[in-house]
Amino acid sequence: MERVAVLTGGGDSSGINAVLRAAAVSADEAGWTLLGIKNGWRGLLDDDLSELTPKNTEDISHLSGTILGTSRTNPFKIEGGVAQIESNLKKNRISSLIAIGGDDTLGVAGRLAATGLPVVGIPQTIDNDIFGTDYCVGFDTAVNQCVHAIDAMVPSNNSHQKDMIVEIMGRDNGWITLSAALAVQADYVVIPERPLELDRLIASLRERKEEGRRACLVLVAEGIELPWHSRGEVVDAFGNKALEGVAHAMAAKVTDQTDWQFRVQILGFVQRGGRPTALEMKNSIEMGQYAIELLKAGELGYMVARREGRLARLALKDVSGKKCVVPDAAIAIAERYGCFGKR
Repeated sequence: MERVAVLTGGGDSSGINAVLRAAAVSADEAGWTLLGIKNGWRGLLDDDLSELTPKNTEDISHLSGTILGTSRTNPFKIEGGVAQIESNLKKNRISSLIAIGGDDTLGVAGRLAATGLPVVGIPQTIDNDIFGTDYCVGFDTAVNQCVHAIDAMVPSNNSHQKDMIVEIMGRDNGWITLSAALAVQADYVVIPERPLELDRLIASLRERKEEGRRACLVLVAEGIELPWHSRGEVVDAFGNKALEGVAHAMAAKVTDQTDWQFRVQILGFVQRGGRPTALEMKNSIEMGQYAIELLKAGELGYMVARREGRLARLALKDVSGKKCVVPDAAIAIAERYGCFGKR
């Protein structure tokens, strides 16, 4: 009997538990044992595992987060970490490993695959920034969470005639922010792929006000660079910084130049929660099943991907170190829609 293990690392999202459920069902159908590793790569270092079965996963698919827990542990930053992983895999007679996560988690998976360890990856991040796949687990639900939250706040803004700047996650790209901006018809959007033109933003909002807009709505991605705002120091083992707060810095600068008073809303971790959307659930189930199919075929060292609507595989070595940013074509659509103001 094959013994397969699965872990979830990095930031969590809705859809992960549906992947775990799908993998558990598919592994059971193949006559395999599926072991869940607790708290990402840390659990593999600590030998913290428990079995996942169709029975004990039957009520988890609709839940956000991950029942396995997660961490931002980097085994390559821990002395003897890789050797410990190899030892625990051998000790538990684990023949292959599924790593679910973003660029940090898959980066570790890729490096381990290069050493000969049997790994398959599944792209999971609300940021939707994994190279080689059009869609990552968690993205669609995160966008919908943003839309629901903004829709709930806008009527109050209009009632009080208060402009609002909403800060949205995404780290180094604007996928969530731009997608939400189109859905809620934001007056202006600022994303890393399109540097802030402060004068243009102010002129655009002024024009909206002159047209009779009661309250303007600006969406900003947390990872934008502002010359007057520092992102601070590295805060985790993968070199990531805490990005929250850029909306306050931008609001203060616009207020200095206009005297407009903004409501600032940082959506934060509400974006990671919520029941998975129907699209999310479908994609998560299919990716979880496909990962087991790759293992059954002995195709290791690959990441599950969705490309042009279809499931595919991509070598982990071709994913590591690359980013998927918002393409020019998507930015052009948003520009025609007025999300970047008028030229």
